[in-house]
Amino acid sequence: MAGCCNLPSNWKDVVEHPTVCPKCGLEGVRIDARKLKEILSGDNWNLVFKPEEYCRCLNKTCSVSLFSRVDNMWFWNQDLLEHARWKEGSAQNE
Repeated sequence: MAGCCNLPSNWKDVVEHPTVCPKCGLEGVRIDARKLKEILSGDNWNLVFKPEEYCRCLNKTCSVSLFSRVDNMWFWNQDLLEHARWKEGSAQNE
């Protein structure tokens, strides 16, 4: 299930750069609100407050798939609807 983020050691960078993944520290890619709603289940969608602030982490070895520094939330690959999981086969699923 989705989780609330703990700040990593590079927390100052995270605060100044809201598109940086809170888990791996790499730059994420913004995702539009409509697409976000399409790939999250209803229960997970209900946890989203500011959909325009979410990013995708494309790092295959990172356990986070979606995150928002504004909502202070992240979603794992398994939180996404099955057809929308872009990290299938990555280390997090083994």
